[in-house]
Amino acid sequence: MAEMLDRKKLIEYLPDFMQKISEIKELMRVTNMESDKIYPLIGKSLDEAFIEDCSEYGIRKYESCLHIISDESESLETRKLRVLMRWNNFMPYTYKILINKLNMLCGVNNYDITADLENYNIDLTVYYVVDESELTALLENIPPLNIFYNIHPAKKSVGVNRVGMIWQDDEIFNLRQVII
Repeated sequence: MAEMLDRKKLIEYLPDFMQKISEIKELMRVTNMESDKIYPLIGKSLDEAFIEDCSEYGIRKYESCLHIISDESESLETRKLRVLMRWNNFMPYTYKILINKLNMLCGVNNYDITADLENYNIDLTVYYVVDESELTALLENIPPLNIFYNIHPAKKSVGVNRVGMIWQDDEIFNLRQVII
């Protein structure tokens, strides 16, 4: 984002008759030198203002605001994802918002969710998750307190992937990948 700060020399903002005065030329030259030092810092501060563009320094500030304690071994991208998940916690919480957040944390089609709302229960089978502690925090905050949730991590198996498909009356039903 810092490279977006293209600008003209300061003297170019003055009327033509002022650009010809030697004292003004010198003043603008010196001022330009100082502004050349400031502009990269302005660009850097703009980068730090956006979670997706910030550096280690910026993500530490966001984590501090949100009371997040990170591990030194975590990547910057994992930390940004955690901050984004917490920063974008908004109400009202709906099933659609839960699905969007699960897609963001686990990836699309990397989980199965079964909601038995009559019995106030949600079962979540997870095939891949970026951060398990963030998944637990998500499920503690979004569903109402009277809904119980169970997380079932999928077993990791070694085998051959097969995809099943059924054709019936011009309709195609795709099935989940099965590891044999």
